[in-house]
Amino acid sequence: MSDPGNPAISVVVIAYEMNRELPRTLRTLSPGYQRGIEAGEYEVIVVDNGSHQPVTAADCPFDTTNMRFLDQDAGGVSPVAAIHQGLDTARGDLVGVMIDGARMASPGLLRHARDAAKIRPNPVIGTLAFHLGDDVQMQSCQRGYNQRAEDRLLATVPWVDDGYRLFDISVFAGSSSRGWFHLPSESNALFMPKRLWAELGGYDRGFRSVGGGLANLDTWKRAVELPHTDVIMLLGEGTFHQFHGGVATNSPPGTMSQVFHEEYRSIRGEQFITPANPDVSYVGTVPTNARRLLVDSALSLLPNRGQGRDHEAGALTARERPFTSPMPPRLAEGLLGGVMKSRYRDVLMHKSPLDLGIYLQLFSRIRPRSLVEIGGKHGGSALLFADLLGAMHDDDYRVISIDNHPRQEFSDRRIDFLRGDALDLATSLSADVLQALPRPLVVIEDSAHTYETSLAVMEFFHPHLRPGDYIIVEDGVVSQLPASRFRAYDHGPNRAVREFLALQGDHYEIDTELCDFYGYNMTFNPNGYLRRS
Repeated sequence: MSDPGNPAISVVVIAYEMNRELPRTLRTLSPGYQRGIEAGEYEVIVVDNGSHQPVTAADCPFDTTNMRFLDQDAGGVSPVAAIHQGLDTARGDLVGVMIDGARMASPGLLRHARDAAKIRPNPVIGTLAFHLGDDVQMQSCQRGYNQRAEDRLLATVPWVDDGYRLFDISVFAGSSSRGWFHLPSESNALFMPKRLWAELGGYDRGFRSVGGGLANLDTWKRAVELPHTDVIMLLGEGTFHQFHGGVATNSPPGTMSQVFHEEYRSIRGEQFITPANPDVSYVGTVPTNARRLLVDSALSLLPNRGQGRDHEAGALTARERPFTSPMPPRLAEGLLGGVMKSRYRDVLMHKSPLDLGIYLQLFSRIRPRSLVEIGGKHGGSALLFADLLGAMHDDDYRVISIDNHPRQEFSDRRIDFLRGDALDLATSLSADVLQALPRPLVVIEDSAHTYETSLAVMEFFHPHLRPGDYIIVEDGVVSQLPASRFRAYDHGPNRAVREFLALQGDHYEIDTELCDFYGYNMTFNPNGYLRRS
């Protein structure tokens, strides 16, 4: 154990008007929360950059014995001076800087930073960044994501007891969008020996814009590009950004970008470019909750990703029907932008206008009495379906919405909102419940859009479906969307439909009348409307 007066690690955290967010961040850096490291091995230096009511130890209901709270006298809209104050007072040989006090830390961050510093002589240790929510916050804030929504989201996982559960409710930040095996454009928890901070000169005081502009990106780039440094990324660890109205992460895209980039050009004489991938070492372990993100990161390394594999989408067929449609990929991508903002009765529902029309045809034809939706999210589509079924039947109808992280903010006596995993639906839906559902039944698989989840849902419901029931596999359109992030789905829904029909084809038929209602597979669910025969 280190001497409490001479810690091995110093962590500098900068805060401004973060009375809600900072205590959470500090909890994630506190002894006990951080695993595999003793309180005496590190100190946390909190530098307030001019808040009206700075957070103090009294605001933190957890162990703060290794934390110091300082005020930056000079203030100013840029945090750079506050960072230098923290660097100057740091006692550890290894110093980490978190420029944004709204970023919570994963539980192994400090232990793995400590261990990483021991394996190379001149370590520059970086971490990936994540945003809480189902999208980067520059986008989600335009759809109503705010502090109250985030509080409800955090309440859905026991993050205080297991900080790795934050991976369940977050996405890669834009700076880290390509995953662990590509260098990010910045690190929001950057660790270096104190001597390297001195060699680098710390953060450039020329960055005077609100929030520091591109100061954090600049510091990371200069550190990575020092000729003698060893870049190390922490695998399975990261920081998680809370919504706090920050000028960079919580403003609509482009709001301050031009100002920040002009300042960067005035200082460096060139446009900012993300540093190229040097030889990178990796230290850490991957918790169960982060494995899906690790897979996404690994998939991004495959050769010709987003080119040659797109041809495979055209080669996929079911019953000699290709899954491709004449819908231009850019049109599909444009429609998706509206889909992600679409609401019903002011509740997000994420359904394409094409498929809403197809559902109306299906409901008019079979007049379903039960609907089970896997992947209900905010509940808007469940509300729509309940209204449609209610218009057809006075009573004796049922709507069930299942999601592993339900996000609906309302209750409705007609809808059963259940928590459940698409890979383990038996835990949420018993055979007796399914047997008792009034028929016809429509099942909608709209969960993770991976091969494994789509196939698991179809296989689970197969023994419970009766002739005339439907199972609809949504969003096979991901195979045709041009953005590289959709390659991670690896044609999941379409591959699952193809395999399911190969195994159970005698019992199902593709309802081509529905799939082709607006033109051949002119739907977000190509070959995805399956009728039990």
